[in-house]
Amino acid sequence: MVFIHGESYEWNSGNPYDGTVLTAYGNVVFVTINFRLGILGFLRPGTRDDAASNFGLLDQIAALLWLRENIAAFGGDPNSVTLVGHGTGAIFANLLLISPVANNKGTTISLRYVAHALNCPTTTDSDLALCLRFQDVEALLNVKIHKPKYVPAFAPLVDRAVIPDKPINLMENTQLFGRFDLMYGVTESEKFHILPPIALLHGLLDNQRDEILRDHAKATHELEPELVLSKILEHYGDFYGEFTDDYATKNRDMVLEALSDSGTVAPLIMTANLHSRANPNSYMYVFSHPKAMQDYSGQQRQQTIHGEELSYVLGVPLDESKYDLRTRYNIGETLFSEAMMNWWCSFAYIGYKHTSNVYCSLVGSISTPISASASPGKLLYEDYRRKTRKAVQEGSGKL
Repeated sequence: MVFIHGESYEWNSGNPYDGTVLTAYGNVVFVTINFRLGILGFLRPGTRDDAASNFGLLDQIAALLWLRENIAAFGGDPNSVTLVGHGTGAIFANLLLISPVANNKGTTISLRYVAHALNCPTTTDSDLALCLRFQDVEALLNVKIHKPKYVPAFAPLVDRAVIPDKPINLMENTQLFGRFDLMYGVTESEKFHILPPIALLHGLLDNQRDEILRDHAKATHELEPELVLSKILEHYGDFYGEFTDDYATKNRDMVLEALSDSGTVAPLIMTANLHSRANPNSYMYVFSHPKAMQDYSGQQRQQTIHGEELSYVLGVPLDESKYDLRTRYNIGETLFSEAMMNWWCSFAYIGYKHTSNVYCSLVGSISTPISASASPGKLLYEDYRRKTRKAVQEGSGKL
């Protein structure tokens, strides 16, 4: 299992993710990798569409090539490799598997900011690239990029090489997209961390709600942001005139749901629908396991949030030698973690999830992956946010 870390295109590392328990439990070799990020990983050093770029992705490819040649010495099988990506790492995994494009938006602007800040010429790509090569690394990293909110300064983009075309074009190619079995999933509130702590605790007023949604609309739909805002409020609920004690928290929850749908759920559903048409071994899950621990405010959250599944996948509740877990995880949490590891390792070995009899009592409380082989059109739970899953499709300009 090759784990590609996520969280951001600009920061993070594979080092904190400890796969020791998962390795012992599932008899797998767990590998984490590091790669260039931010300006060093995804700046396009030229103005042409075919200018060399995506150095972070090239680092990942180099790591996979090294593993193919050397993993046998560590007990691994070079012919049986499973990519596991979390957050932006899942996007990287998808790019590596099928080479779809990442949106081109903002990359030329970022390049111009970098060139201007470092006094580099932009007359020709060769002059610009030469100038950038002679820059001090600290100077590159300290360049300030002025960008809209919710838009990364640097991200994978079309370079006609590593990423040759738009994702929709490549994913609609069933022979290309159907080569691999896929399992993918979401938590119930993927964008929980996007709001400041005060908003998470006390909620949002109408003007705060509208400002966040308007900024997001500008980032994802360049035209008619006010129209997009009105449509979001129409679909997800505008509580004006219905003031109650929980009015502000309703606004908060609505914003989190809309942003989660737009940034994660809608793109994933599109991916799931396309892949399920190409390959029957297509699984999706919704991680909705209620956490035993309270959050930082001392309250029990009702929904799972981004990243909350990782501790169960990596077997943290089973590792008492490293963590003081007596007050954090009970026996049910331990069994649940075993079930998660069982599913992941079964998928890595045989291409589909398998639940042994010992976990049958848990299935009723777990959002079990659903195979697309029975009905591709019903890949997802029919009742998963049925009323409010009219999500904003990223980049489509439609609701």
